[in-house]
Amino acid sequence: MLTIIKTSTPLIILSFLLTTLLQAKEVTAQNWLNHPEIKQIRDIYKAIEQQVANKTLHKIIKHTDCELQATGFDTTLYNDHKNTRKYSIIVQSEDSKESSSYYYDQQKMLRFIFSVYNEVGSNRQETRRYYNASGQHLYTNYSKGSGFTPQAIKRPRNNMNHLCH
Repeated sequence: MLTIIKTSTPLIILSFLLTTLLQAKEVTAQNWLNHPEIKQIRDIYKAIEQQVANKTLHKIIKHTDCELQATGFDTTLYNDHKNTRKYSIIVQSEDSKESSSYYYDQQKMLRFIFSVYNEVGSNRQETRRYYNASGQHLYTNYSKGSGFTPQAIKRPRNNMNHLCH
């Protein structure tokens, strides 16, 4: 019996360590504020916002009215003459307004979405969606309200030109 315990103890410790390492990589409600991948995305966000403030990104603004949907779109695309870095959409109808900003890294991958939804007579809802360097969803934070899930836009220029479709 003692021999079984001696040989199984290292396996139990190894299993525990592997489980701990896997859990450390996963973004959870408990660790998302300090998770290394989320911090990296925040750095991308800050750098892009600094470029917007410094007016070093090329800016394209477009307004689109969609009669069949009774909706108007205001879009702004910021690029560095190579890649889209930020894409903002404001969708407005008679009873609601949604604004979403999409942030892309240098490799054209969607990394972060910040959305705010306001409906007449209801509370403001905020959603933050984080994506890793491969474009896979990491985590969603609903900080106010019940939350809604904004659509991930992988091709912002195409979206900007086909809003009413």
